[in-house]
Amino acid sequence: MDFLNNIRIYFGKRFLRTELTKVTRRKMPVNLKNAHNIGIIYFLNSEDDYNRVSLFTKGLQEKGKKVQVLGLYQYNRTPVFYIPKLSYDLLLPKDLDLFFRPTAPFVKQFLNEEFDILLDLSSPDNFSLHYIACLSKANFKLGRKIDDRPLPYDIMIDTKLDIDSQELIDQIVHYTDNLEFISENQAKTPKTDQPY
Repeated sequence: MDFLNNIRIYFGKRFLRTELTKVTRRKMPVNLKNAHNIGIIYFLNSEDDYNRVSLFTKGLQEKGKKVQVLGLYQYNRTPVFYIPKLSYDLLLPKDLDLFFRPTAPFVKQFLNEEFDILLDLSSPDNFSLHYIACLSKANFKLGRKIDDRPLPYDIMIDTKLDIDSQELIDQIVHYTDNLEFISENQAKTPKTDQPY
């Protein structure tokens, strides 16, 4: 079964490379404090994962941010603990094509949304979510670095392989809250507090 899945993923990656040539996005670095429109993708492995992502999302929404969450679950039935919410969508295996590419209508909307920042809480080894991260038109993308393979992120967080979702969320918040970016206008403006 793994052999067959690897062949399917191989062809999925070939299709992805072709589709990537058609994607244009406006890259604009932003930290989590200044982002207004945020996309989150994650693999729903357990109720704990769901609760952690829900709590993180709620915290962002309470700060006035618009958040869209897209999860992937490994079974064809929605888990009993999953509560449908307006800004949440869940992919099931029946929503994937033969090459593990997502086909649900809400995925196209998610891909076309120009999020200020896209946070990928999944592993790069998950092809279906990697596909979404690659094709997203988000202005800034942040995800995990596992090895030296090229990934679609503007910033990568180097983590251990078995990191849990809460630890990853904590690292993302820590790093993105402390990032400061200089805009082109700031870079061109001379500092006036320097003695001449």
